[in-house]
Amino acid sequence: MGVQLLGLWIGWWAGGLILAPPPQTSQPTVTLTEGVRIDWSHRRVEMDGQVVLREGYLELVACSRQTREHESIICVQAKPMHIYQALGLLGLEPGQPPLWDWQAQRVLPPWGSAVEISVRYEQQGEIVERPVQEWLINPHTQRTPRRLYWLFSGSQFDDQQQLLADGEGTVISLVDFDSSILTLPRSFSSNNSELIWQPHPEHVPPLQTRCTLLIQPLNQRLLVVGLDSCGDIYWRGQRSPTSDLGRLVGISTLEPQNLCITVKISSGLDPAQLQMRLEQLYEAGVARKNITIRPASPEVLQQAVVGLVAWSQRLVFFRLQNNNPGSTNKAQEKLPAAHVYMLEDWLQRRLLDWRIVRSVIRYTLLQSA
Repeated sequence: MGVQLLGLWIGWWAGGLILAPPPQTSQPTVTLTEGVRIDWSHRRVEMDGQVVLREGYLELVACSRQTREHESIICVQAKPMHIYQALGLLGLEPGQPPLWDWQAQRVLPPWGSAVEISVRYEQQGEIVERPVQEWLINPHTQRTPRRLYWLFSGSQFDDQQQLLADGEGTVISLVDFDSSILTLPRSFSSNNSELIWQPHPEHVPPLQTRCTLLIQPLNQRLLVVGLDSCGDIYWRGQRSPTSDLGRLVGISTLEPQNLCITVKISSGLDPAQLQMRLEQLYEAGVARKNITIRPASPEVLQQAVVGLVAWSQRLVFFRLQNNNPGSTNKAQEKLPAAHVYMLEDWLQRRLLDWRIVRSVIRYTLLQSA
């Protein structure tokens, strides 16, 4: 069995992102090294650890031994390199952790295969398995995150081909570390004043409780759609050509039962219109539990959008003034509602960067040409 696993690992390392099929074995779970197993029957990686923190702000969910136990809920037994290898053997694609671009003065977003993480432990004499995000709480809102997924960012290798995570201990991160094995798809600052999550005092078991982290590929696809006050559908920043939300889902995926949808509704939307759209999703095969409804335009985001649009239009104004003073009036026109909604959506996902600003300016230039 060890030879089979070694052959798989060598093939994956040499071939880059292409993996050989899983080994043909009667054993559903194979131990890769101490504290790390591959459960082929459920296609997931298992990591043994124990609870080491139950209070204070967090930067990680899990770290390796003798590294960041002061800011992680769980300390795992295995070295990060072995976890990296196990995830690779499972067929996951390592990507890139969040990196700071000094030239552009911004964080480059992470990428890699998406995974979901759960934790198995003993509670009142019974073995339970829960999503790991239930061990987190935002102390300001007193809420736990409804859904979280991570990316197999894969850390980085230094000049001696040593994995940075082996020294840093950054196994499952909640903030931006350029050495993370697994990181959130959104950027979160590691500044102490900007930390968000703490251990949930009612859900995290006592210190030294042994547990197992379960990492498996994310089988659900995520889709965000918007409904304006008239019930019109907006998707990817544009008004949808179809009035059937179920048909839009059919265009997006061939497996609607594995789709998670966030429906962002504008104020003033008729409840009957919302119910009609939801019925279209149900008929398309989307599970009710996978549909989340949120308001589309919180006041803070509206102010941010107005500020961004005004800023971009001022840039356009000065550009047009230099090139063609006679055509500056059109630069003061407002952007269409669809474009404003697109900006709101991006702002809510904290993806505001130079590409968005560039798109806004480009669109405003077209409108004022």
